[in-house]
Amino acid sequence: MLRLCCLCGQNQKILCSQAKFLCHACIEKLEPSQQIFYSGSSLYRYNSSMRKLIRRAKIYGDLRVVRCLIHLFLNHDKIRFLERQKFQITPIPSSFWSRWRAKTDLAWLFAFYLAQKFSLRFQEAPFSLYWRIKKRSFQQERCRMLLNFLDRSAPISTLLIDDVVTSGYSLKRTERSLKDKNCFFLTLSEAYR
Repeated sequence: MLRLCCLCGQNQKILCSQAKFLCHACIEKLEPSQQIFYSGSSLYRYNSSMRKLIRRAKIYGDLRVVRCLIHLFLNHDKIRFLERQKFQITPIPSSFWSRWRAKTDLAWLFAFYLAQKFSLRFQEAPFSLYWRIKKRSFQQERCRMLLNFLDRSAPISTLLIDDVVTSGYSLKRTERSLKDKNCFFLTLSEAYR
């Protein structure tokens, strides 16, 4: 069956249900994340292909690309560990700047559909976190946050979901606001070095 690929925009033969939005050549361009985090995991590297998809979803609101990213997130092999888990899922809040400009909140969508897929509890982040005016990635003095907040002796109680981890600031800030929680994070893509 010929379908329009979300990334290259050409009519390509798309056979696999795992890749119903991308042609085979474009799937090969998506690089798996090589970064190893103590308290979480990312699915893909933030390379040119993934960056293009995320920008089209968030900035231009391309619903077909949004569905493609949700499909990639929900059907990735790394999330199979959620099948037997009993914890809550919390999306990292987008900045007020993004919401005011009506940008697509991918983290919220990922968390919502993930909670539905695995019958997990969906929990919004504390209201105070939604008033961050400027995106952290636009700030000059952004530093990398140490993303080690998991206590290995206790079971995971909250899974934090984000679209892209850049400095780790939003993850750390949300983890701090959820007192007495043992948090693990899962992101679609990682630009963190």
